[in-house]
Parts: sequence; C-alpha cells; structure tokens
Amino acid sequence: MTTFSWLPRLNPQIWILVMGRFLSQVGSGVVLFYEPIYFVNQVGLSPTQVGIGLSSAAMASAGGYVLAGTMTDSLFWGRRRTL
Repeated sequence: MTTFSWLPRLNPQIWILVMGRFLSQVGSGVVLFYEPIYFVNQVGLSPTQVGIGLSSAAMASAGGYVLAGTMTDSLFWGRRRTL
C-alpha cells in the first residue's frame, strides 16, 4: 500500500492541473496577504483605499464568473464563443 493510495486514480494530466491550480492559489494567498501591508506602508495609500480597491476587484471577479457562466450556458453564446 502506497502513501497516496487514498487518492483517486485519474489521468496524470488532471493531477498536473490540480497541482498547478494548488500552487497558483497558494501564491495568490501569499500575495493577497502582503499586498495591503505594502500598499499602506510603502505606497502611502490609506487602509480604506486599499480595502475598497481589493474588495472591488473581488466583486468584479465574482461578477465576471457569473457573466461567463451565464454566457457559457446560453444557447446563443455557448462554450466556444464565450472562450
């Protein structure tokens, strides 16, 4: 019995995508942790400005996900045209 026997047996390309996504999320988490500190202490923005900027970016991202999902599921746009 190997150490990773509890993992599902998937195509190796899927595992490469999983690991890439994991590393991307870890990197984003590290950047998003230090980003407000940098903008307040080094750039000179107020904490309110940084909070508004980061929250507006998150809301725009969420709106983009909803829009892209709706377009992908629509008969007119579909997956190919949305991409």
